[in-house]
Amino acid sequence: MPGLKDLPYLLELLDDESHQVQEMVVKELLAFGPSLKRELDRLSISLNIQQNQILKEIFESQQRTWLRQNWSSWFPMLQDNEKLEKALCLLAEFQSGDQYREKLSTLLDQLAQEFESCHSVFDAQHLAQFLFQTKGLKGNTEDYYNPQNSNLIYVIKEKRGIPISLAIIYILVGRRIGLTIEGCNLPGHFMASIHDQGRKLLVDCFNAGRMIDRNEIIATLKESSPFIAELIDNKADAETIIGRVLSNLIRAYESKDNIFDTQLILDLMKDLQEYQRTKESDSLNTHCDEKKNCS
Repeated sequence: MPGLKDLPYLLELLDDESHQVQEMVVKELLAFGPSLKRELDRLSISLNIQQNQILKEIFESQQRTWLRQNWSSWFPMLQDNEKLEKALCLLAEFQSGDQYREKLSTLLDQLAQEFESCHSVFDAQHLAQFLFQTKGLKGNTEDYYNPQNSNLIYVIKEKRGIPISLAIIYILVGRRIGLTIEGCNLPGHFMASIHDQGRKLLVDCFNAGRMIDRNEIIATLKESSPFIAELIDNKADAETIIGRVLSNLIRAYESKDNIFDTQLILDLMKDLQEYQRTKESDSLNTHCDEKKNCS
């Protein structure tokens, strides 16, 4: 690994006319790992456009490596919402790069604290009104396929998102104030679901938190999908929600012709699917062992 004293000289060679020299320099810079960004900030060296572009590609490569290495850290978690938040924190940190310095969990804490400070009644309907009307989080109709719509930090800061990202924020802020809000994996338009005075309501977070009675949706959609009632009545678990977020990201990156990030998210999806298969296999083996012991 090169020493820190070599860094200024390596930067000077970043846009060398020789392609071989450029490759050697990039390899040496990658060897610095995560410390490269800190050292560059410390040195405050002025770089030209080409040098900045090469460094940008290096940092993006490092971020992809970081996400691949840390992705499975949420697999062993026991609580569903903890899994969901950890996975979305990882994706948000990767997507944010240097654009946003805040941590997702901190922003969710702040929303929960602000809600608690200005409300005496803590229920899901008031929380929906707070997030999607008072705070102004809403559907990004103008730039729907922007990959950042799956970055919860971006969604909170810019107040724009897609149905599933807005619903996840609702779920995770709700957990912080003791509310049970679930995901509803409707095809084409993800929603949240709550129970209110014995009724099940779906919450359309993309459209100002509009509340829709379960029976109304079933009556409207039953002919087009006979399984719609089952989808509405079954909670979307963390893995289902994370898988849908990844699917959205794959389509979004493909639409931008971003082959590197598309491949990255495809790899994360494969890891998730492998984890699910392993978990199902372990569960089946446990069930079989229990039957043997009881027979």
